[in-house]
Order: sequence, then C-alpha cells, then structure tokens
Amino acid sequence: MGQELQLWEKLFILPRNIRGGALRDFGSGLARFSLNQLLLLNSLYSLTRNSGGGVPLKRLAAELEVTPATASEMVDTLVRRGILERRHSEVDRRAVEISLQKEWHEFFRANELSYMRRVEAFFAGRPAAERRNFESTVDALNEFLAALPQEPIAGKEMER
Repeated sequence: MGQELQLWEKLFILPRNIRGGALRDFGSGLARFSLNQLLLLNSLYSLTRNSGGGVPLKRLAAELEVTPATASEMVDTLVRRGILERRHSEVDRRAVEISLQKEWHEFFRANELSYMRRVEAFFAGRPAAERRNFESTVDALNEFLAALPQEPIAGKEMER
C-alpha cells in the first residue's frame, strides 16, 4: 500500500476517533445523532455561540451548503425531538429563526470546552513550531479539499 493511501486511511479514521472521544465524554448524548445532524447542530452552535440566539434557515442552509428545503427537513426532525426550536425574530416578526434549546446550547458549550482541553493536552510539551506546522498543514489540506471539483472522481456518478 502506498504512503498516500496509508495517509488517507489515517485521515479517514480521525472523525471516528473524534466521535469516540465525544461519546466517552458525553455518553449517549451524541450517539443519538447522524453525522449530518451533528454537522447541523455544530454549525448552529458555532453561529450562535456568543449570542445564544437564532439564525435564519437560509443562513443555516448556506453554512451547511444544502438547499433551504433540505435544511428545513433536518431542522423539523430536530424540532420534533426537542433539540431545536423555531421562533419569530425579535427584529422582524415575519422572519423565523432556528436556535438550539437552552440545555442543548449548554451541552455543545461543554463539548467545545472538552475539545479545547484535548487540543491543549495534545500540544502540551510540544514545540510551538510543531503546532504552527500542524495548523498550517490542516489549513492547506482544508483549502485543497474545498477547491476540488464537484464532479465524481470516476467521471460519472454511481448508480443507486
């Protein structure tokens, strides 16, 4: 197996290990969500981290790079489960904003603090240059992946 494939497999394992760490920290709290739901919840938390308020559905959809209809379906599921709420904007009563229920906002804040501690622990005792190199490499990889064409690698989509 080539070095590139070995590296790709290591990168592919990272999300599983990150999720495993969250499950260890928070038990089954995060296990109840699909990956797409976790992406939505994390995006919503990031957008409302400081305000604790809500965001318009279109902004959330744009953040997730999905259509507003797709985002709305995802939100509806999480509203029914009592995790999100839709409420009228205080600025424009005609507009509806999506927000995390208070206890879930607090849950994601605790999760964020846990990961901040893990990053600190990972880099503790390592030279500052190693952290800068790591951050630079992660940034470069994210930029590379974001710039890839939106077409299937094989030239056509797989049939279902």
